[in-house]
Amino acid sequence: MRGLDLLPVSLVAKYPRAVMRFFHLMGFADTHPAEEYSYGALRAITTPYAQLRVAASAISKANVPTLCVSAQDDPFLTDAIWTDMCVTLRANVVRYPNGAHNIPKSKATQVARDIDTWICDNAFAARPADRSAADVDCHRHERIQSMRHDDVAISLKT
Repeated sequence: MRGLDLLPVSLVAKYPRAVMRFFHLMGFADTHPAEEYSYGALRAITTPYAQLRVAASAISKANVPTLCVSAQDDPFLTDAIWTDMCVTLRANVVRYPNGAHNIPKSKATQVARDIDTWICDNAFAARPADRSAADVDCHRHERIQSMRHDDVAISLKT
């Protein structure tokens, strides 16, 4: 998370109210207990991104279909790390211009449609013989895709 790497872990754990004030200075609303800000800061500071990248590479090499969904205005998301993970995973990417950090809630309808589209595109890719069983659902997928909102940046790999 932007700027949190400047906070020592010991400070974050010991002074949750100070961390909360730091978040407020960054523009976050005062809607959560101070401890939640500390937990988020600790996760941001201590997350082993190098290990996550190794795991993402293994997932990619195993050809596991992946979908990365986010909002451009997510204040907790570090764009460089998110982009690197999506590229490493060779993921399909859906990026909403807004929706903040909780897009399954703020963009529930659009996320559901995009997940449905992604599942239809990927469910039978490894077993083409089963594809005919999915044709009916995929016709529904085509209808949903035609209803897609114009404000969504989407990159679906087939």
